[in-house]
Amino acid sequence: MKITPSIFSKFKKDKGYTLLETVVYVGVLSVAILAIFAILFSITRSFTEARIYNEVEISGSTAMERMVREIRTAASVDEGNSILDIDPGQLALNTTDEAGTAKTIQFYFDDTTNTINLDDNGTDKGSLTGSGVEITNLVFRRSDTPKSSIIKIEMTVRSKRKTTLSAKFYDSAVMRGGY
Repeated sequence: MKITPSIFSKFKKDKGYTLLETVVYVGVLSVAILAIFAILFSITRSFTEARIYNEVEISGSTAMERMVREIRTAASVDEGNSILDIDPGQLALNTTDEAGTAKTIQFYFDDTTNTINLDDNGTDKGSLTGSGVEITNLVFRRSDTPKSSIIKIEMTVRSKRKTTLSAKFYDSAVMRGGY
């Protein structure tokens, strides 16, 4: 049985690769490396965007949950210290602590940091949102019925790192003193 020589065998005098084979291997390897880097870049960008989106969602949800919880336990709205129906709003609530002592809780917009801050009976408790986000809209609305009072909250949270990413949050709560 006779084995027919390959097309490259007449050019090969020793063992090794020809110039053409080397160029083909380098070309294929270059394309594979470029594809891997493109995939890694895409994954990194997606991860960063997901992390920023998560930060906006967590900050907005946490701030909203805290405000709703305080509204539900409040007896009434302090009308003199509240700014309702406009942006930026401010909400002051008359409530009691665990011992039953009267106190005031206030949610206000801090225009130097663009955050929502909490004031608990005259003591600033700091920001309700994370450091990577800012509040671009905060409105408190009050609706009264013969048997209850409800506070509606409208808030927009935007990322400081990617300013095109923002999320709107809406919630409402009935005050315990309102029914």
